[in-house]
Amino acid sequence: MNDKSKVKEPMGVVGSCGNRLGRADRVEGSSIKHTRDSTGDGRHHDIPADWVERVDQHVHRNQDCGGAK
Repeated sequence: MNDKSKVKEPMGVVGSCGNRLGRADRVEGSSIKHTRDSTGDGRHHDIPADWVERVDQHVHRNQDCGGAK
């Protein structure tokens, strides 16, 4: 993964399919938390940092969208 220090709030999180999957809230340890209001169920969802392919103006996941958030 690219340097997780590049992840900034509220950066968009994008799947490898190109769909927006949420917004990054913060980095906690080796996980990135999505903002509660971007997950659809009002709860934080964590993604492991090793699911991230790269970070530019968005956080790009290295997985397809598959409906997971």
